Amino acid sequence: MTPRSVDAAPLTIVWTVFPGVLLHAGALHRFNYPVCGCDACDDEWTALADDLERTVFDVVAGRYEESIAAGKDGIIVGYRIGSGSELGWSSGYSNDVGVHHRIGHDGQQLTAPFSRVWEAWPER
Repeated sequence: MTPRSVDAAPLTIVWTVFPGVLLHAGALHRFNYPVCGCDACDDEWTALADDLERTVFDVVAGRYEESIAAGKDGIIVGYRIGSGSELGWSSGYSNDVGVHHRIGHDGQQLTAPFSRVWEAWPER
């Protein structure tokens, strides 16, 4: 799904054979539902659906940021999503050792420093 504004983060939903869902958001990040899927994790599908819905709503509302920073041996790719509500912010990062750029969902090469605070999708 592509918003009418280039300053708002696009979303792509992918069904997997796992079974599962991948949500690509913005330029870099992929959210996995479920994250693992092993029997020990035993994710509750209603909690996963609620989290997926909340993530989509946060991206559409403009409460989503992405970044790439230079690390000691590569790049650090991060994100922050959410709001100051009772659910708060969620964030994460990965250290890509030996990697000095990332290819975005649109095929563009992104390097450090990269920072993007996505705007809300425009109303119809």
